[in-house]
Amino acid sequence: MKKYILLAGAALFVFIGQVCAQTNYSMIIEKTDGSKVVIPTSSVKQVSFEEKNHQPGVFQGPQRVFGNNRVKACGREGYERAEFTYDETTGFVKKVHYIKYASDGDGDAMEADFLIDYSTDGITMTAWKNDRMVSSVPVNIGESGFCERDGDDNEFTIFTYDENDQMISQTYSYKEKSSDKWHTEVTNLTWQNGDIVQQKEHVGDNDGNVYTTNYTYTTSSSETIENIAGVMEFDDGMDIDLGFIGGVGYYCGFYGKGTKHLPQAWVKTNPTLPDVVHNAKNTWSLDNAGRAVKLVNETIWGEDTRTRTYYIEWY
Repeated sequence: MKKYILLAGAALFVFIGQVCAQTNYSMIIEKTDGSKVVIPTSSVKQVSFEEKNHQPGVFQGPQRVFGNNRVKACGREGYERAEFTYDETTGFVKKVHYIKYASDGDGDAMEADFLIDYSTDGITMTAWKNDRMVSSVPVNIGESGFCERDGDDNEFTIFTYDENDQMISQTYSYKEKSSDKWHTEVTNLTWQNGDIVQQKEHVGDNDGNVYTTNYTYTTSSSETIENIAGVMEFDDGMDIDLGFIGGVGYYCGFYGKGTKHLPQAWVKTNPTLPDVVHNAKNTWSLDNAGRAVKLVNETIWGEDTRTRTYYIEWY
């Protein structure tokens, strides 16, 4: 179909070029509702065609976010690894094989498969461990074509996006098993020129318990680094908590588009807790195509420094 559209476009350009110099011609466009638009060719400067990629309410897969780039695996060195398998017909991620190592002493080692089912009703991510289903989480697609809600009746997150397909808020709610009391945490993201410049995180039931994280995309020795493949390391790379589903689901194309540049530093503060200041530095490595393949994050609070390394492998 695209081939014929291009041929028709080429023919139209030739026609326009021939008649634009004449003032006694008009271009007549008949619309599907039967109405017509008449445009004098003397007022036409240029004619072009644009494919409409955004379909409200329809999930379009990871290609909408990452283009032709496909993540093969990602994770944190020495801690976890997620491997992605794609449906070759749709281009959607159909399985994520998750491996957690026990080398850092944080719990037991484990392996699980997350199978992803797509239907007109939404998306379901089902976890299987040792051939036994351990959980099933619905991912509801909203008008934006991205996830507007994930989770179950006892724990869920609601997301909103702007007109540029960028996530601007998430509201996480969970219910205590012992008391049935609900708790809500709200995160708002401010974007400027394609980058997240600030996060406001309201944690807990205290209205004053708000954390602010500000991001910078240059350093004294480094210019901006273009985020060619749309990489987002939310956890330590930006101190944005999307949870496990969010971290893996982002590379499935569930949660909007990434920043224009790679964040190189962030600072987290809380005016009610002046001693709680986190400073972080991100050091990125790129492949020959300019895609991020490694992130070394150094986070400092007080006299303590924590260094974690993340990696991304591409097909």
